[in-house]
Amino acid sequence: MKLKVFRIKICSYRLLLISSLPLLVLLGALYQYSSEEADKSFIPGQLVTVEKNQFHLLCRGSGSPLILLENGLWGSYPDWLYTIEGLDDTTKICAYDRLGLGWSSSNHQPTRASDVAKNLKGLLEAAGKNEPTILVGFSAGGLYVREYLHQYPENIVGMLLIDSSHEQQAFRRLDPPKDLSLEIFCDAVAWTGIARLLGLFDNYVEKSFSRVLHEDQLRSYNRTQFCSGLVMQSEGFVMDLMENRAPTDMGSLPLVVISAGKSIREQIVNDDVADDFLEDYDKVHPQLQKELALLSTNSTHLVAKNSGHAVQLESPDVVINALRNMVLEHRSKNP
Repeated sequence: MKLKVFRIKICSYRLLLISSLPLLVLLGALYQYSSEEADKSFIPGQLVTVEKNQFHLLCRGSGSPLILLENGLWGSYPDWLYTIEGLDDTTKICAYDRLGLGWSSSNHQPTRASDVAKNLKGLLEAAGKNEPTILVGFSAGGLYVREYLHQYPENIVGMLLIDSSHEQQAFRRLDPPKDLSLEIFCDAVAWTGIARLLGLFDNYVEKSFSRVLHEDQLRSYNRTQFCSGLVMQSEGFVMDLMENRAPTDMGSLPLVVISAGKSIREQIVNDDVADDFLEDYDKVHPQLQKELALLSTNSTHLVAKNSGHAVQLESPDVVINALRNMVLEHRSKNP
């Protein structure tokens, strides 16, 4: 008799749990929506409408030339705040978020380099940024700013590449395929608020950031669209690399290439990474960086000896000093 009662209670609890799931999901979705709306009050800079989309743009300082900062594959504007703080007393400097990332509108198709260039052109025109411009591209952003230069060379007076991706790296390095299963799952459940509630992105924020900046970046990571944006960025980038195009020649455009000084072994803490990938990367990556520096007859190649991939975060002075020199050099020739 007691066992029968116990079984009835278990069944009742299961039924209660199952019947409560729709309510719990609804409450989670309301929590996610209300939290995301509240987070928008902390957006720095401005939202600029281009066609049907809004792009987040953050500018500081004044003067010419303009420095325009292009993020890495999954990056957003906080990755550049050290650079901005170091140069806003020298000239005007702007960072922005691509579609699907940061505080810009969501994106539902793979992000191709040609799309990035077109969207950036529309953003700069809508924001009235028509002055001479130095383009800065980090990682995949290096590929994007080279595409922008190819499509819209007017007003571009210099370029700085930070450990930039190379258009042919997929065919010349043994890079393992990127596993997006976690991001795809995240995209499917993000609207329920579970990622925010469980703090799934807390450890993804740059460790050197202040508490205020940490919270600022975390708010953008907790947006419902965030994981979808990561997937679309990755899929588009792979499509671009599969074209196996050679980087476009830049003529005599002032160009600075900054490469990471640390080996990939020093940067990766995951023990599951294959030794053949590590050896191949450390052999091929420096060669790809040298090739990028040869795209212009007016180039400088710097190696940030104490830095890994994200030089603007690990050794920001290297980036700041290089950009300041580019600005002063441009002004000396264009008084």
